[in-house]
Parts: sequence; structure tokens; C-alpha cells
Amino acid sequence: MSRYRQFPSGATRDTEEGKLDYSGFLSPAVLERFAQYMHKHRARSDGSVREADDWKKGMDDDVYLKSLLRHVMDVWKAILKEGTPNEDIEEALCAVIFNAQGILHNRCVRLRENLSPCEDDVEGLLKQYVTARNKSFS
Repeated sequence: MSRYRQFPSGATRDTEEGKLDYSGFLSPAVLERFAQYMHKHRARSDGSVREADDWKKGMDDDVYLKSLLRHVMDVWKAILKEGTPNEDIEEALCAVIFNAQGILHNRCVRLRENLSPCEDDVEGLLKQYVTARNKSFS
């Protein structure tokens, strides 16, 4: 199989084989709605505005988990039309995304901290990844 593509113009480019397809995996509509949610929630109770990436400074997984489950309950109640959700379903879904992203971000950061950033040996990198992942589960 060819390692590059040639276009009618004569230009060449490597193939997309093995590359992540972000445009296929993600929804611009969802990302835009989530960004609106995040922007809305930058305001603190004292009237100040936090930086957009403030959440990346770190929160404990249990903080994210408790919030995640509260918002999942709101989504669940809204979908089943049982009880009274505490918030609009879109707000609740964005909050679910935020909290799940926070937990995943924490895991990725912890794994990255245990890996050598200059590791060229794919097999060695995989071993380090598995070791770091196993430590995070214990």
C-alpha cells in the first residue's frame, strides 16, 4: 500500500491510515454547546470570572464523581420524565461531559507524569504505559 497520496495538482501527502479522525468522532454542535456552558460557568459567586482553563489546575476525582452523578440523575429523570430534574437537560448533559472530562483529564495527566516524554522505543513506552496504568488502578 502506498504511504502517500498524490492529488490531481501533483501535490502529495501521507495517507490517513492509523490517524485519529477528529471530524468523524466529534460533533461541532456539541462542542459549541459545551463551550457555551463552560463560558456561562466561568462566573464565580463573588462576581469575578475564572480563566477558561481554571479546571485544569486540578480537582480531586471524588469531587468530579459526586457532581457527575448528581447531573446523571438529572439527565435520567428528564429522559424518563420521572420526578423533577434540578436543571435543563442540556445543562445537565454539559455538566456530565465536564465532570467526565475532568476525571479523564486527571487520569491522562497522572499517566503522562509516569511516562518518559522522550521515549523512542514503542515497546518500552507500552511497558511504561501498562505499568503506570496498573499503578493507577491499585
